[in-house]
Amino acid sequence: MKPYLALGIGFLWVAAAAADEKSLPACHIERSAPVTFSSPSNPDTLLVSVNGDPCYKGVAVISITSKGGEVVYRHVQPFKQLTATQWDDSALDKDAEAFVNYTITKGMQGLSSALPVWTDPKEFYEANYTSVKVSRERYEEIRKLRLPVFYHQTYYEGGRHLVYDQAQKKTIVIMEGGL
Repeated sequence: MKPYLALGIGFLWVAAAAADEKSLPACHIERSAPVTFSSPSNPDTLLVSVNGDPCYKGVAVISITSKGGEVVYRHVQPFKQLTATQWDDSALDKDAEAFVNYTITKGMQGLSSALPVWTDPKEFYEANYTSVKVSRERYEEIRKLRLPVFYHQTYYEGGRHLVYDQAQKKTIVIMEGGL
């Protein structure tokens, strides 16, 4: 009789968890904006979304598409990795909305000429909480080119800085990190 009791309790626990999950908010947030990233003369479209029901199961998508329709950057990851808010917090959808709004309004970070000056990697990280992902020569070249820089979160206390290389026709991750 005891195995049936344990099985019954297990079913009740699963049913209670499923019912509780239904009370959590869903996330269906999407915004877009024109940005200058891959071409100074033809604006790209930045699209940021978080979709999931419930929200803690949501997926965050960031994409930049050229005027001609080419996807020049795309990043997809579970939304929950981007926030420290507890998965069952009823306000998690507000975090998703804040993430989308921040990325749309603050993602473009100016020009590469404003990037921090190259230093020893350990000193660079201690000063900027990020690591350079390209060679020193490439980093200095990118700074001189005055390219538009795009930033987005990759986890709740860190992110990635990107530029678009016109000659290679590809997006380059130049810095990544965080606390």
